[in-house]
Amino acid sequence: MEGFMKFRIISLIVSLMIIFSLVLCSCSLFKKNSFGKIEARQSDESKIVNSSKFGKYFINEIIVLLNDEYDRKEAEKIAEGVNGKIVGELEFINMYQIELSSSDEEGLLKALKYARDLKSTYYVLRNPVNEPRGNINVSCNPFDDDTYRGTNGFSNRMLGTKEAWDIIKASGVELNKVDVGVIDEPINIFNTELQGEAKINILDEEDEDNPEMKIMRSKKKRFKETGMTDQDVEFYNQINSHGNYVTNIIAANSKNGGVAGIASILGDKLNINVNDYAYLGDKDKERFKADPQYQIVDEGGKSNLFYEMCNMLRQVEKGSKIINCSFGAKMQNTDDKEVNTEMKRRSKAMKKFLEKMNKEHPDVIFVSAAGNDNVGTNGENDYWGHKLPNLITVGALNSNGDRADYSVYSVGDGEVTISAFDNAVISKGTVEVGTSFTAPQVSGVITLMKSINPDLTALEIKDIIKKTSSKTFNGKEIPANLGGGFVRADDAVLEVINQLRKKENKTPLKKEDLLSMGNVEVNSSGGPRDFTITASIKLASEKGTPLEIDISGSNYIFSGDRVKTLVSPGNVSWDLTLSNSDTKVVVKVTRLDTKSCTTILVGGELTAKDLEGEWEGKTSYDSWSTPYEMAKKEIQKRLLAGPGEELPLHISVKYVSENALLFDMQVKGGLPMPKMPFTFSQGKLSAEFVHNMVAYNYSANIFEEEGSIKLSGVWNSRATNGSMNMNGKWRATLQKK
Repeated sequence: MEGFMKFRIISLIVSLMIIFSLVLCSCSLFKKNSFGKIEARQSDESKIVNSSKFGKYFINEIIVLLNDEYDRKEAEKIAEGVNGKIVGELEFINMYQIELSSSDEEGLLKALKYARDLKSTYYVLRNPVNEPRGNINVSCNPFDDDTYRGTNGFSNRMLGTKEAWDIIKASGVELNKVDVGVIDEPINIFNTELQGEAKINILDEEDEDNPEMKIMRSKKKRFKETGMTDQDVEFYNQINSHGNYVTNIIAANSKNGGVAGIASILGDKLNINVNDYAYLGDKDKERFKADPQYQIVDEGGKSNLFYEMCNMLRQVEKGSKIINCSFGAKMQNTDDKEVNTEMKRRSKAMKKFLEKMNKEHPDVIFVSAAGNDNVGTNGENDYWGHKLPNLITVGALNSNGDRADYSVYSVGDGEVTISAFDNAVISKGTVEVGTSFTAPQVSGVITLMKSINPDLTALEIKDIIKKTSSKTFNGKEIPANLGGGFVRADDAVLEVINQLRKKENKTPLKKEDLLSMGNVEVNSSGGPRDFTITASIKLASEKGTPLEIDISGSNYIFSGDRVKTLVSPGNVSWDLTLSNSDTKVVVKVTRLDTKSCTTILVGGELTAKDLEGEWEGKTSYDSWSTPYEMAKKEIQKRLLAGPGEELPLHISVKYVSENALLFDMQVKGGLPMPKMPFTFSQGKLSAEFVHNMVAYNYSANIFEEEGSIKLSGVWNSRATNGSMNMNGKWRATLQKK
């Protein structure tokens, strides 16, 4: 992360722009609100020091929290006493941002001592630099390798996101509008993942006096009115920030293919309120500056504690009920008394803020990233990790159910409330790890919960999240210092639904029933021209389940009712005739009661049923590697053949459904393999699974040749602990029936 956070002055022009914005744009964030005065000044990044003891902070600023019986007049006296001036105020907790005239350590220490010796001050502290809690060195994590592309969806499978959506649809529950706050880096508002039904509100646009925001509004207007060329769209789709990644996990467009947000099932009932002045790293500045015509982000300095607390208040003013905070100052594990005291001051400041927020707004919950510093949070050494009813601090688990080696954990009186799995797909072809991306997974789940019951308090949400978490993974208990469980979207959603039903004296719904209602199985039989399409359900709704067929394509004949209704488990069928054996059409069958659907390809290609039988073939490896020198000789001795040398392969294939097959695959002389589930779609086979701490990835093309069905493809296996990686090829033939 240190490498990620290093910055440099990009150019003299940019520096002048920053100074200009600091002088003219002190960011009076709201003129009137229920929290009193909210004013923060984005700090001058040239004043950042990187201390080995206290981490990064602004050398020319202090933060003063006054005791409740004092007011701004006292803060003005303190500012005068340290030869400084007030540049920010949070009346909500009697907190002030004071800029010093000096810019050195001696001046800062004098100011801190002066203010701390006064009886009027509750806490006085340095203004620490905040940074996103993500983008660690992902290349060290096995699931960041392209080899594991099949496991990219691991976190969502562990969350039970698909099942949560099925439960919502099958239950018939009405979803309500939810406002979610994201406090993070500036975002690329033109990225197509933010062009879905969810509304993205940039809060800083409301600052009418801010020249950068005027430019932003102008560019957005031009984008909406004139659009972009295909090249523009492709270019901007490749620009993503930490803020985009976090927002995508919660709300990415679910209707354009690729990544989908956990809460995007809400459609236009989902509002995402973004504070995009939080942080912008130099790497991202360079990317966003690539095309001056569509410059879409500000050049503000690095963020700080005072400014982010200001942003948190603004989020509540805007109506956000769930606020994602994937940021924090650098945590340290140290015995230095002075460092620990300073960290305690920061912690107490945030704790006071959260305690007062819970008292005045008990329906607002804050979700924070635990951090990637591999230290223990004790409730006094970080902003987060407090045992408070309105704070959920999220840690990170690896694919074995253990603590990710970078994740902050709880010690003493600290709290990591819950955990999520650390690999998250945040855009097409991009996977990131870090607690920055476990936090929005939990925020997304809470958004689903709030959409079902908007009256849930923060404490009720926190209790449900903990109650419905999964306490074990593969029979192993989740570490207690990571909350003792990982979040389950499906179980949390069902709990909220059943709590509402209990209040209405209704029978609780069963998970297995709802999941059955959320699925429809579709198969085709016959061919090559005349087909029967069959749709089956395992559970019907009380009032019956209408099934609707929809056909995309041309050169086909269909007659009869497109909608057929089942009042009990069973199946319905339709007859479909294609004009010739080469014609292909896409058939979709939708359950109109739950809006669930299944799509299959009919005609023109082999079906999964055609692949059932006994296959004979060959397999070989191309290369292997291990980072451990001592293991190389032992591995070499165990290999059955050399690179490119083929070994006999036998495969027993069992038909499961139109898109699923079960492979029993054995290599002559090799160890027994488990039965492997394969998917089959549009002439391609693929499988991804983990067995005995080894991750496997298979793919192959299926084709007909000389009266036989053949497959040809590649495979990869990799030990989940990183000790071994091997890849190769496989091929096989099935005599056509």
